[in-house]
Amino acid sequence: MSIGSILNQIIPMFVVMAIGYAMRRFNMVPKSFRKNLSAVCVDVLIPGIIIYSVCVGGNGADIFESLRIVAAGAVCLLASMAAAAAICRFMTKNTDEFNMLWMVSAFSNFGLVGYTLVANLFGSEALFNASMFLLPCMLAMNSITVIMLQRGKGGKIDFKAALLSPPVITSVIAVIILILRIPLPTFVVNTVTHMSKALTPAGMLLVGMSMMDYGFEGMFSDARVYVVTALRLAVMPLMCFGINLAMGLTGFEALSGALPLAVPAPINTVILAERFNGDTKMAARLTLMTTVFSIVTMPLLSYMLAKFIGV
Repeated sequence: MSIGSILNQIIPMFVVMAIGYAMRRFNMVPKSFRKNLSAVCVDVLIPGIIIYSVCVGGNGADIFESLRIVAAGAVCLLASMAAAAAICRFMTKNTDEFNMLWMVSAFSNFGLVGYTLVANLFGSEALFNASMFLLPCMLAMNSITVIMLQRGKGGKIDFKAALLSPPVITSVIAVIILILRIPLPTFVVNTVTHMSKALTPAGMLLVGMSMMDYGFEGMFSDARVYVVTALRLAVMPLMCFGINLAMGLTGFEALSGALPLAVPAPINTVILAERFNGDTKMAARLTLMTTVFSIVTMPLLSYMLAKFIGV
């Protein structure tokens, strides 16, 4: 994937973010609008993109032969979460800040940017491998992160609300659809496709509004932002690529699983932080910085790993 094609995907995100900034700057919407928009994203749009990820990644080899890819994905998820926790704990003692640093270090925007990257570079077979690899990540991202955010406010963790939320329920449904290869009606596919296209602009509007409300002060001098950006865009995908090879995956399978991790912070970072009263300021900063640096790192890492396995 060339720099030009990546810019064509990322520049519109910055434009929408600027629109969100302007909406708050000129009081076109009240500050409370962020909370309402985040609720729509969590309860409606995120479930839509979860089903969409099944639709775009549902055509591949025999699912039972791909269970080792799911196992590799689970091992990589656990390794990423553990490494992120160990490193981020040294950066702050503030629980809310730690939650955001950890979330961005451990999870990528695989549902939007990651799948697109893999599909554009290596086609449907790689996309199916990626969808299998990221099944554990999809489940964890929509449950563990909510529990972490609830814990951050020092209140009682509502496991029922976290585990029975629309994203988690939809994740379980998506796993069943993918494993059993259940065909979806065309109108369902079209519906979730439209919903998936709505999540990124909604999320970037939130980022822009948050940057207006919290400001840019201290953003570029915060060393933690750069450390987490390096973890997200380089360290974690390279670590998982090595784990995949060590677990016996082919080079192509290892690449298919690692590349979706080499993308910016998930839009969900800001959406969930706003929805569950997390550190939205830190979430917006990390989302912005990882998106900026990914313009260089995504094509570079894609090229290096492809060359390494001889593709």
